[in-house]
Amino acid sequence: MSARLKLGVVAAALLALTACGGGGGGGGDSPTPPVAPVANAGKLNGSAATGSALSGATVTLKDANGKTLTTQTNAKGEYSFDTSALAAPFILKVEGGTMVTSGLPNRTVLYSIAIPGEATANITTLTTLIVAQLGKQLPQDAFAAFSGALLKAAKSTDSVVAANSAVLDYLLNTLKLDARSIGNLITAKLDATGANDPYDQMLEKARQVEPNIANQAVALVKALTGTVKIDTANETLGQCIASLDLPADLKTVATDGSDFAVYTWDGQKKVDWSGAQNYKSGWFGGIQKTYFGMNSEPVTVDGRQMLQSMDELIVQEDSTRYTPGALKTQFPFSFKNYTYTSLDRRQPMGWREEQYDQNGKFDNYWLQKTPQTGAAFDQLFELKPGTTARNSYTRKSLGNWYANGAITETQDEEVTFIGREQVQTLLGSFQACKSEYKVKATQLDANGQLTLNATWTETKWHVPKLGYVKRTTGSQENDSTGKVLYYEDSRSYELAGARRQGKRYGAYDLWFGIQTGTTSTTAQAGSQCDYSVNGYTVGFNWLVKPDGDGKSAQYRTWNGSTIAMLPITYPGSTTLNNFKSSSGGDVTLSYSQQLDFNVTTGVLGGSYSRTEQYTGAGSCTGQYNYRIDAARLL
Repeated sequence: MSARLKLGVVAAALLALTACGGGGGGGGDSPTPPVAPVANAGKLNGSAATGSALSGATVTLKDANGKTLTTQTNAKGEYSFDTSALAAPFILKVEGGTMVTSGLPNRTVLYSIAIPGEATANITTLTTLIVAQLGKQLPQDAFAAFSGALLKAAKSTDSVVAANSAVLDYLLNTLKLDARSIGNLITAKLDATGANDPYDQMLEKARQVEPNIANQAVALVKALTGTVKIDTANETLGQCIASLDLPADLKTVATDGSDFAVYTWDGQKKVDWSGAQNYKSGWFGGIQKTYFGMNSEPVTVDGRQMLQSMDELIVQEDSTRYTPGALKTQFPFSFKNYTYTSLDRRQPMGWREEQYDQNGKFDNYWLQKTPQTGAAFDQLFELKPGTTARNSYTRKSLGNWYANGAITETQDEEVTFIGREQVQTLLGSFQACKSEYKVKATQLDANGQLTLNATWTETKWHVPKLGYVKRTTGSQENDSTGKVLYYEDSRSYELAGARRQGKRYGAYDLWFGIQTGTTSTTAQAGSQCDYSVNGYTVGFNWLVKPDGDGKSAQYRTWNGSTIAMLPITYPGSTTLNNFKSSSGGDVTLSYSQQLDFNVTTGVLGGSYSRTEQYTGAGSCTGQYNYRIDAARLL
C-alpha cells in the first residue's frame, strides 16, 4: 500500500489505517446493486462548528435512497431532524449561516455521516475529513452521489470507526494534537458555544495549527487514491493549496524544534516626509522571523478581547538611514509586529508595531491601528480564481509621535485569488497558488482634515504546510492632494527555511548577526578615504548549504554581479579574499571575509573588510575592518 499512497501530504499514520478505513473506490466505482435501507433511530441531531458555532446555517440531510431534508441551525449551532420516514445511513452537509464568535458570514461547507441506529451526528471540519477518508473521494462528490461503495461503508460501524481513528491519528502525528480523549468525532458531545468544551477547543486548535484545515480533505483524497480531480477554473484558494505537493527535491528532515520560519528580504526605498521632495533613496533589507501564529495569546485592546500573535522584522541595513522618528546609524534594529484577530481567528482586528534596537531595547517608536466600523477581510481560502472581494471600513490609528490624538483612516481593500503559478525561490521551484491584496487608504486628523493618501499592495505565493514561499509588497504615501510623494518602497521576501509540524524544510543553514567596525587604514590622511568605522554596526546574514559530508558547504552570496555559491569549510574556518567587488565612476570596492563556523555551539565569528580605491584627482585607498558576531537561526 505504501507505494501507492502519496506520503508527505497526510501523516503516514493516517494512511496506514486506510486499508480498513473505507469501503472502496468512491466516485469512480462501477455500478453497485442497490443496498437495502436500514432502520434508523427516528431522529438525528448534532452541532455544526468550525471552531465557532455556525448559527442560521442550512443543514441538508440525504438518506440511503437519495431523499433529502433541510433545516437551520439555532443560535448555538445545533440542528435536529425527524428521520422516522427515512432510510439510514445518512450523509449531511452544512453551509452558510454566521460564525457566532465573530459574527461574520460562514463560507465554509462541511460534511458528516450518520450510521444506522445513531441519533447524533456533528458536522465539523474534522467530520469532513472522516467523509473523505471513508469514501476516498471529495466530500462534495460523496454528497452528490451517495451510493455504491460509500453507502456500503457508511452502514458499517467498523469502517466508520476506522475512518475516525485515521483522522485522530492525523491530528496526533501531523498536527501534534491529541484528540483521542474526545473519541468518536461524529457522535461526541459538542457544545460549540461552551467556554471549555474539549471538542470545540480541539476544532480551534486544529485551525490554529493548520489554517486550511477545512480543505485538507483534498490532500487526504490525493494521498489515498494517488490523484484528485479539481476544477482549477472553479476551485477555491484553499482547495488549490491543499491539492499541491511540495517539490520532491525539497530537503526535509525530522526535528523536535518549535514551528518557526525565516525569510530574507530586500527592497528599494524613497522618502522625504517634509514635502520638499529632496528624497533619500536606496537599498534596504534584512530578515523576517515568523512563528505561524503559535505564540498567540488573548489580550484586551480598546476594551475588546482579541488574540495577539507576533512576528519580527529585522532591518540589517538601510542606505537611506531613515526610520520612523529619526535617522538611524546603528544597525540592525527590529520591529515586533503584533497582529490582532477575533478569538476564533476569523476576523482581523488590527495590528501594532514596536521598534527595538540591536540589544532588544525599546526604541520609543510604536504605531497601532484597530478597526472602528466594519471589518477587514476573512476567509481568504474561499476565494475562486479571478474573483475579487471588496470591502471598506474605518480604523483608528495611534502612534507615539501623534500630538493631536487619534487619526481616523478609511480603508478600501480588495483581495483576489489569481490562480496557479510556478515560482522560483531560494528553496527551489514551487507550484503555488497566487493571491493579491490591494488597499487604498485616506487619513483624517483629529480635526477631520484630510492629511494623507496611501496605497498598499501585497502578492503571495501560497503552498501547503509552509504558508507562503514568496511575498512582494509595495507601499506609497502622498499628501492630501495626492500629488506630493512622501514615501514609497518595494520589497521582496523569500523563504530561507522553516520548521513546521515536526519537520525541517530547506537545505540552507541561516546565520544572523552583527558586524562591528574596529579599525580603518588609509593611504592618505585627510583624503576621502580617511574616515573611521570604529563602533559602527550593521546586520548581516549568511546562507550556507551543507554538502552532506560534515566537512564542507556552499556559501550563497552576491559577488557584485550575480549570485555565487562559494565552497567553504563547514564547520571550520575559511578565508574569502575579494569574494565580492564592484566599480562605478572613480571608485572600486572589494570585500573579504574570514568565517569561523562552530556548528556545535551555533556560533559564527570572524572578520569582514571593505576596501575602497579611488582614482583620479582624489586618489586614495582605504580599508575598513569589522568583527563578526553571529549565531545560527535555522
